[in-house]
Amino acid sequence: MNSDPREALRWLEQAAIRGHVQAQSNLGNAFNAGREVPQNFLKAYAWLSIAAAGGDSVAITNRDIVAKKLTNLQIDQANALAMQCSTGNFRSCL
Repeated sequence: MNSDPREALRWLEQAAIRGHVQAQSNLGNAFNAGREVPQNFLKAYAWLSIAAAGGDSVAITNRDIVAKKLTNLQIDQANALAMQCSTGNFRSCL
């Protein structure tokens, strides 16, 4: 079986948009590491915050690691992005 990383990312994004907490956490980690997506610490923080709000304790730890890479202003921007995404506009988080 051949695995296509871009196809896997599409499935991960769909699961995250539909509220799957582990997918949200994994997507945050992908943005943090720049795996199959451009590295983006704001999006990483936002997705990890969403997963953390969903009860993923590992996402809390990973979000705090990403926070060390951001300024306070960037954390505020990432929190605003997470709020925007959580209210249904997940496309802006991808």
